[in-house]
Amino acid sequence: MEKEIMERNEEKEEVVSYTVDEFIKATRPDGFGYMYLNGKEIAAFIEVLCDACNAEITQPKSEPEAKLVHVFANRAWCSDCVDRWLGGDE
Repeated sequence: MEKEIMERNEEKEEVVSYTVDEFIKATRPDGFGYMYLNGKEIAAFIEVLCDACNAEITQPKSEPEAKLVHVFANRAWCSDCVDRWLGGDE
């Protein structure tokens, strides 16, 4: 886990970056992610999904220590979405 402050257009966000395994251990005591609708659990899943683009975030075997899950504002984003956000792409 790594913490850093990322800045875009004078906005500052504390971002915690994890490997996929670190993210699962830190945020999913039972190993599952849950989806809710109107406060009711409607689905459980094991995949780690980007909250911005819905892509599955997977850990390449060639990069077991790469920090690929970035959490800020209570959301998990993939590296591509964080890069686009920092670059200001719309």
